[in-house]
Amino acid sequence: MMHGHQRLIAFNNDLLLFTSRELKQEGKRKSQTELVCRRLSFVKDTNRFITRDAALPAVFESVSPSAAVAFCSAALDVRRRIVVPCVLLKQWERRLSSFQYTLLTLTGSGKAEVRVKFTSPYELRDDVTILQGPTVVWSHKNVVHYASSLADEVRCIPELLSVHYVGELPLAESKLIVLGSQRPTKEEQGGQSDVAGEGKMLGYFIDCGKVFDGTRILPSAYSSVVRCALVVSAEEVNNNLKTAVVAATSKKQLVLFENGVPTEICQLPHEEPESIEMVNTGNSGLVFVVLFKHGDVCAVWKDTFQVAASWTGVRSLHVDDFVGCGTDQMLLVFRDQSPDDCPLKEFLITDLCGITFSSENENHVVSGACDSAGEDFHLTIQALESRLQSGLTMLHDLQTDAELKERVLLQSTKALEDMVSGREHFVSKTEQEGLVSLLDEEEEEEEEQVEDASDEKMGSGGAPFHVEKVWQRVVEDHLIVGVLLTADNTIPVANVSLSLLTEEGLAATPAVIQTRSTALRIPVAQSLSQPEPEVKRKRTDGAAGGNAALRLLLTAVTEVTPLLTPRGVKCLVMLHYVPKEASYGSSAGPAASRLLQCGRVSLSIQDVAQGLFQPRLLKSSQDLTDECREDLFSLLALWNSWCLQISSPEHTLCDVGGWLRQAMKCDAVEVDPQYLLSRAAGLPAAMLFCWKQSTPFKGVLDIHCRDRFTFLLFLHSLCGFLPASCQVQPFGKGERSANPGLDLSHSLETELVVLREGLSSLLSDDAEGRATGEDRGRGGGLTASEELERCRAEWERERERSKRRLSPPVEMERYHQLIQAVLQTQLQVDVAAMHQCH
Repeated sequence: MMHGHQRLIAFNNDLLLFTSRELKQEGKRKSQTELVCRRLSFVKDTNRFITRDAALPAVFESVSPSAAVAFCSAALDVRRRIVVPCVLLKQWERRLSSFQYTLLTLTGSGKAEVRVKFTSPYELRDDVTILQGPTVVWSHKNVVHYASSLADEVRCIPELLSVHYVGELPLAESKLIVLGSQRPTKEEQGGQSDVAGEGKMLGYFIDCGKVFDGTRILPSAYSSVVRCALVVSAEEVNNNLKTAVVAATSKKQLVLFENGVPTEICQLPHEEPESIEMVNTGNSGLVFVVLFKHGDVCAVWKDTFQVAASWTGVRSLHVDDFVGCGTDQMLLVFRDQSPDDCPLKEFLITDLCGITFSSENENHVVSGACDSAGEDFHLTIQALESRLQSGLTMLHDLQTDAELKERVLLQSTKALEDMVSGREHFVSKTEQEGLVSLLDEEEEEEEEQVEDASDEKMGSGGAPFHVEKVWQRVVEDHLIVGVLLTADNTIPVANVSLSLLTEEGLAATPAVIQTRSTALRIPVAQSLSQPEPEVKRKRTDGAAGGNAALRLLLTAVTEVTPLLTPRGVKCLVMLHYVPKEASYGSSAGPAASRLLQCGRVSLSIQDVAQGLFQPRLLKSSQDLTDECREDLFSLLALWNSWCLQISSPEHTLCDVGGWLRQAMKCDAVEVDPQYLLSRAAGLPAAMLFCWKQSTPFKGVLDIHCRDRFTFLLFLHSLCGFLPASCQVQPFGKGERSANPGLDLSHSLETELVVLREGLSSLLSDDAEGRATGEDRGRGGGLTASEELERCRAEWERERERSKRRLSPPVEMERYHQLIQAVLQTQLQVDVAAMHQCH
């Protein structure tokens, strides 16, 4: 014979059912108690919870026949740094006339481990909470007690509190708090300023035992009416605590407090609230679920702060992702349960946004949801319309690109027809818009470019550069030198670099300093921090004459330690470039590279010690100055960079930008708002982010930081935030290449080789087949009539051969193989070009 008690908790998208049952063994007078755990998973196809494990081994056995499950919950195990199921067992000790309590945690092997043991002269009721540690907290006669795995005994809070909230404060390092009102003394109750029965709101940190002013969370004026509360968010800014709290009162109200000030009030349909849960439904927003004493439950939208739905006869409420969609749902288990092996006969799973699974009997659902249901449906429709509008915008862009390609193809076909027919081809100015010249311009225009470039700031007379500014920064143990110059299109970006030479003295030979140089192309009419649009860049490159100006930002990074001397050191900033006529010539060698001096920088150990060249961007203050722009480009040149593609194939992508601003404490860089600077306390160093969401389901995140350790910590936090349905993949190469220009040139060369060899092989095979057929048709010793027929047949073959030269037929399979090879190489070229731009 056995009997027992059952308790349910939500854990890892499933339900854990704990049952304590008494077992009588033959030949023994005393019986034992065993604790059994079953894992229940929800199956959408059958609308039922099924048991995962076929066998039911006991996770814990007790010699006492009176042991029973008092409370169970999931909490963080600080020793193992994971969330584990926790079970609190109670048993009556007759000899001691007291209750013996044992807190168990489940291990990965399915066995229970004893973490806390304590005795109590009274029985713990429903006011029990299990927090991280694990720590058991309860109140008895307005006195809060707690027992932890880190403490040897039961401790109590010294202040007399009327408890309103026991839980965790969600800061960077989660803290356990007890929030309540201090019971006023007789002298305070006799005063005229205070109301009898009310006291000051106080907070108590369980971890360190400190008392703080609770009015930052709840005002003291509400201490007499608040029955339960929930801390929604909390952050510490300049030693000031900023919080958002919801509290249910005895006046049938749900109140939202921001920094201790009430901002929203919702009238509740039931009385005697006991607890508040929060459900995150993803893009649809947050839902506050209030549980009442007699099994009543109601849900309130956070956005509108109005009641969405209510239920009666609820036995327990659980919040988790039971259907595996990436967002939370609430599970309502109703009271009509029979004591058999099926603990879930009447239940409801819903998120109030379209996901609803229920058992056959739905009599517990209150049909009279509030008037805001229509508004909730309206918000859902707005979200769907936004997604549809985004898809239509993308479709319009694709149609525009297709029309542009079709127009270019038609113009090319017309030009080819005119060329074959010997006619002169005319292109109007409207048709010339957006076209890029693939051939070099006339020699006269090239001479004009040289004359215009001769007036530049460079002292070499013919250098096509104008140096606007030279700056330097010292970040950690590296020196970054930057040069901003204006150039024309005769110099490709990949052929420009910087180097540093030490200037010891007039008689000494300058020494070359090992540096890493990068080049970035920016528009002339815009600021340094704004990238150049791709379409505008193409149109600028294809301007008539090829002498359109562009701006180049060059950086050189080197170690600063070898340069630090008491006397200081001066460095020459040298510019290396290859002219356009030498960069494409087959005979161009190392002698074709040209070298120019574009400035000097000086450095001393006193300047570094005073922080003279440290970036202001890493400090708290920012302004829209050129110095901050230079700081930003210096950090981008020094730090390693990673590029991640985040996609959600089944659902709309979560708000990654909002998570970066809130959880990672990111602030937008004022000189370039697309970059976010993070100084989060949990990271060993600062980081830069650039989030670009291309579609509602996909985006690209650029990450810039000093080392891989910082990147690994951030990646751990990012994976913890993203739902399980999201996919994170590296977008191209993970880290910055040592020579991105060389990678791009190799990729372009590979593309040309693949295209040339593929076309040659494809056309040569076809030509061989035609030649073989023609050879077979020839013969000797023909008569005049046969000779005439042969000439006619040869003329026909020549005509067919002319047609094939214009449009030669090829094999479909080999053509598809060629296209796939070309597309693969073009993808590699695009990735290399992206790294070159970064």
